[in-house]
Amino acid sequence: MRRTLTRFDVTCLGLNAIVGSGIFLLPDDLYREMGALSPLAFLLCAVGLLPVALCYAEAASYTEETGGPYLYARDAFGPRVGFAVVWMCFVNALFSFAAVASAAAAYAAPLLPSIASAIGPRAIAAGAIAVFAAINYVGAKPGALAVDAFTLAKFAVLVVLACALAPGTSAANLHAELPHGWSGVGSATFLAVFAAQGFEVAPVPGGETVAPRRDLPFAIVSSLLAASALYVVVQTVLVATGAQLSEPSEPGCRLVRAEQPAHEEIAILLVVIALLGGHAGIIPGERAFSRARRRSAGGRRAPRARRRGRGTSRARGWA
Repeated sequence: MRRTLTRFDVTCLGLNAIVGSGIFLLPDDLYREMGALSPLAFLLCAVGLLPVALCYAEAASYTEETGGPYLYARDAFGPRVGFAVVWMCFVNALFSFAAVASAAAAYAAPLLPSIASAIGPRAIAAGAIAVFAAINYVGAKPGALAVDAFTLAKFAVLVVLACALAPGTSAANLHAELPHGWSGVGSATFLAVFAAQGFEVAPVPGGETVAPRRDLPFAIVSSLLAASALYVVVQTVLVATGAQLSEPSEPGCRLVRAEQPAHEEIAILLVVIALLGGHAGIIPGERAFSRARRRSAGGRRAPRARRRGRGTSRARGWA
């Protein structure tokens, strides 16, 4: 298998999997649970998930194979458990793939009214799937480039919008008590997990990464920390602007003040980019899981001693 993915590629794969619809869906919910202190929900979530990410990072430093969670479950509990894990991941991604494609098509319909009325949202969803499938069929690198582009686009748009809203912020809006006491902290942190998951995708294409023992641990940890920092900044800006977060809104609308018609299209486009970016990141993972499944069926397994004998020393060189 040709190794073409760089540290930047696998880091973007993790970031792309994390930064998705969560940042558009959760600001209102977190605010209702924690009020002005809702940005801390993302911080607490990151602190809670960091030990999990470190375990993934340590496990990734033991192997240069493709499979990610499948490999770790297989090596720890045997091939049957690994087989079950890889199929759970595969089926979960397959069904979520269809749901996300349908949602992206529904949001894109107002932006393309003539096309949507002519072929329908289902055809748009099928077309998006076909485009990304074709890109990834060519190879891992073209798929990785698509992931890189969507990741940079999502980060750039969110940073620009946060900067645009910054002049209207006030520190007075950040001072408030917890509306539900400490019980709301637990609920908000649990909700934030939905937005913070995805770093486990980064080690899946280990067999196609140039330096997997060095780059995958870095990608796992840095994607979680970078995405969490972005979430904290965005939520803080939204709260500081005095936006009516206590009232439900359409995904993305809070970020661009969708009460202005000109900005509503930007909100829709932002959500579509986030959803389609998820498509770009899912397919490389499916290819990797498929390869791992075939290896499992063939009964081939890398020597445990070689993986563990070299993993710890390599883990020290993440940076």
